[in-house]
Amino acid sequence: NIRAIAVSLGFPFGFLALYLAFDYGYGMLSDESLGFFFHNPFTMACVRLIKFISPDEGVVAVQNTLLSGKGNLTIVRTCDGADGFFMICAAIAMFPSSLYKKTQGLLLAFAVTILLNVCRITGLYFLKAYLPDWFEPAHVDIAPIIILSINCAVFAFWLCSVKGAFNGKC
Repeated sequence: NIRAIAVSLGFPFGFLALYLAFDYGYGMLSDESLGFFFHNPFTMACVRLIKFISPDEGVVAVQNTLLSGKGNLTIVRTCDGADGFFMICAAIAMFPSSLYKKTQGLLLAFAVTILLNVCRITGLYFLKAYLPDWFEPAHVDIAPIIILSINCAVFAFWLCSVKGAFNGKC
């Protein structure tokens, strides 16, 4: 049945189109706006967590960079967790559910994304400062897989809250 095939393809193609639209819109933001509204406050959150873990670390935030005598780490457009956030947002937006449930899912996704990425950047800072050989593999390979896996788990958790998603069997 052609209609059934078209309906079943709607989610993946809609997901892809929405993800690409989010990514395109994000790319259109100026670096100044992104820094002022997101990267700079995000960097401050990372500094607070580093100082909580290690009060004598001597790390400071200068715009979107963590500075210390042990190493510097700059948070840039491609390393701020936006891609993972856009993926989970596109999945939630495309899944058939109420606006209320979608809003809950998007707020959960935002909170988890911020928390994960503050922890990720903090961990990367400590690796760069104390175990520099581990920085690159953690940054390029390990952390993205962990973040993607957790985002998938968050989406699955959200799906279980959507009435009728699995006929009550989660």
